[in-house]
Amino acid sequence: MHFGGAFWQTFKGFQFSSHSFDQLFTNENTTLSDVLDDENVIQEMKNQNSKLYDFLNPQRIVELIQLITVFPPEDADHKRGHKHPFIASEIFSCESQHIFDQFFADDKMLLIEFFKFLKDDYINTTLAGYFSKFAISLVHHNPSFVIGFIEEHGYLQEIASKVWSKSIADLALKILTLEDLDSNFCIEPRTKLLNMVISNFSSSNPLSNYFSAEILCELVLRYNEKNSWRELMILLASSDNIKLIIDAATSSDISQVTSGIRVLKAIISSASCDFLLRVNRGSNEDDSRVIQEETEEISDFCKQVIDSLTLLVRKLERPTSYFDSCVKNTTIKILGDDRIKIVEFLHICMKIGIKAFELKIVSTNAIPSIINLFFDFDMNSIYHTLVEQVINSILILKGDNDCLLQALLNSDLIDKIILNPQLKGYSGHVIRIANLLNKSQYAQDVVRSKLSKDGRWAEFTRNYLEKRNEVEARKLGENKKIETPNDDKRNMISNYLQGLSLHPQKKPEEDDKDNKDDLFDRDDDENLLAKDEEPEAEIITSSKPTEFTIEDTVKSEDNNLEDVGEELKLSDLDKPEETPEKSQEVKHEKPEEKYEPVVEEKSQKAEENVEEKVQEKVEENVEERFEENKFEEDTKKEVEVKIAEDSFNDNHPVDNDCDYWRFGPN
Repeated sequence: MHFGGAFWQTFKGFQFSSHSFDQLFTNENTTLSDVLDDENVIQEMKNQNSKLYDFLNPQRIVELIQLITVFPPEDADHKRGHKHPFIASEIFSCESQHIFDQFFADDKMLLIEFFKFLKDDYINTTLAGYFSKFAISLVHHNPSFVIGFIEEHGYLQEIASKVWSKSIADLALKILTLEDLDSNFCIEPRTKLLNMVISNFSSSNPLSNYFSAEILCELVLRYNEKNSWRELMILLASSDNIKLIIDAATSSDISQVTSGIRVLKAIISSASCDFLLRVNRGSNEDDSRVIQEETEEISDFCKQVIDSLTLLVRKLERPTSYFDSCVKNTTIKILGDDRIKIVEFLHICMKIGIKAFELKIVSTNAIPSIINLFFDFDMNSIYHTLVEQVINSILILKGDNDCLLQALLNSDLIDKIILNPQLKGYSGHVIRIANLLNKSQYAQDVVRSKLSKDGRWAEFTRNYLEKRNEVEARKLGENKKIETPNDDKRNMISNYLQGLSLHPQKKPEEDDKDNKDDLFDRDDDENLLAKDEEPEAEIITSSKPTEFTIEDTVKSEDNNLEDVGEELKLSDLDKPEETPEKSQEVKHEKPEEKYEPVVEEKSQKAEENVEEKVQEKVEENVEERFEENKFEEDTKKEVEVKIAEDSFNDNHPVDNDCDYWRFGPN
């Protein structure tokens, strides 16, 4: 039996060790490979096996380090290449105090051997994962000792230059986000590492740019009053470092552009970094005077970012590149990830509430550029969704006198919506934007004035937008008639462009006949048909108005075939010739005698079918009610028998005690 985990580490000596595993150490010729081949080695390491601890001396720990830091030779077997490095990494992950004590020894021999891995130019990703996993554990258990060693031996530069590896980037992030009560804990090596990571934005390696931006964005989000976080943020927003980031964001390399904009976006959008955007005024100033000021004082960081907006907008207007598609020998326009990131950044600048950003965005004509790209790239749904969010923010958050709203209305957005070709990938987004404009005109006077002056907008809303909204409002499978101007072949194309039906819809009578399951609706239709046809027959056969009563209706239903036969004998064949007036009257009587029984038979059959269906439903409900009542009566009898068996004492519950009826006596 074996027990592992942190719980048993507090009861050293009480674990049950494997007898076969202990037998390995009785042989003096036992090697590290023999121990790693045993299936119980990891469990015994967690159990703090004393014999295993004695076996793992500094020389054998060096062998374990080489397994996870040295690439195996070409002629290595499976154990050296795969099995033993993995087991060695798991042994280090057990966080044994015996191993930590030897790593934190004064001679630092094991640390030197371990961190030699960073001096190699080529780093295997698997070995980098093993190295980073244990290095982070060392930093966590003794941060001052390990970070001091890393700074002393110059490994900070090696870590910063190899952040293109995700594992090494995790180690750099661990060092920058140390948690300690001391606010200036290891501040010098951490600031050095931060400057080195920022300098990676001038690199041409896309992975280095990406993970450098990932480290900085994660550092911004991990807001903490401890660990000198504020000092690191001030260093990040310093003039020299922000210049490096802005240069990367405005360069021609797409990886540098996206990485630089990610960092700027993270700083501006973070509420904890607000002190980097606005200048904090002293507490002795008059608050009323500050509130009355129209322009707020912004920081140098904000001024640098605002100056860079002109270059960012120019990148939106750069020439579009194409690539050849294998489908029908066509070329496809490439929007680029850099343009999407720039529009996302401009959207954040619009929402932070700093007037200087808004004025700069308007002066650079950023909004017309964003709108033009929306209609130029008709199949890029990611960009369409982003532009819809930008327009929504402007229409909802901004007032009548806002410069962004004026710039949006002065652009050619409304003209392009009215002239929408309707068969584009952005057609659905155009409908949503048009609906946003219609809704905002009730709250924004400037929007209402702009739309009311353009007579084309009312025509567009009536002829296209309302019909599209009606189509969009239909539920899936709903057979609802959508009226179209004409259903002929000439208008099929125009109907298709408007998203309407190409073929005429079925009539309601045909739909009812196709629905075979709805029997009651069909019977009701027959009753209505019979009732509609009866008055027509009576008008034809009778020359005088007739008053109907309930008794007449009952008598007409009781007529049988014999009475009808007697009436048929009084035909004009048995009578002599009469005047034209009488013969005309007789001709009108014949349809009455032949038509009236057919109508009565139809009405009788329809009523009989309805009565049968109703009777069946009633019988089913009666049977269900009978079974439910029978079950309740049986249950009540069982409870009464149970009560009769129990002695009625003072502790017996009252009759209406719900707990007693549900759970019985205690």
